[in-house]
Amino acid sequence: YNPTRGSLQSVSAEFSLPGSTVEYFKFRYLYSQYIPLTQKLTFFGSAQLGYGGSYSGVYRTSVDNGQDPPVTTEYGARGLPFFENFFAGGSAGVRGYRDNTLGPKDFSLGSFLQPTGGALKTVATAEVIFPTPFVKESDNTTRLSWFVDVGNVYSDFDAFDFGELRASTGLSFQWRAPIGPITVSISTPLNDQPGDETETIQFSFGQY
Repeated sequence: YNPTRGSLQSVSAEFSLPGSTVEYFKFRYLYSQYIPLTQKLTFFGSAQLGYGGSYSGVYRTSVDNGQDPPVTTEYGARGLPFFENFFAGGSAGVRGYRDNTLGPKDFSLGSFLQPTGGALKTVATAEVIFPTPFVKESDNTTRLSWFVDVGNVYSDFDAFDFGELRASTGLSFQWRAPIGPITVSISTPLNDQPGDETETIQFSFGQY
């Protein structure tokens, strides 16, 4: 808990089995680094990248129409199936925006824009961690930081656009409570656009 130096790298891959109704793959990469600046100040930086797609290029669906075997229909598909898409915003990355609302949206519902996620996720964070006021230095259960988050979700690599990255800044308070880790963030979006859903105060439970 509450490290002040060291790094972490994590790589994961997920594949559906060939012949599945949906044949897809997903990759995730995470890098994070703690660097002590002074005896009381620590810099924390992290970067996340997620990407996925369909490796067969088709979905397969079987229709039970009384025939044996059932009729199987194949149709083209780009990227991930919708239920495997990446999301960003809030605790999923880029605080100051509502959870899982960044990236592509479904405009078919008129004035209500439904976030759909995407196949490419990019999120980066930079934080300066400093002592919590009015808390003893020996108390290792709390942490206060000033952060800047940048990131977004895109439908695919071809859709990536630096101009669409969203950014926010604010303060984050972390507490290792007896019931589990609790984080409270007070954020201000730096470049929100029409249609973005913002949120000043956000809570997360169970993770730092």
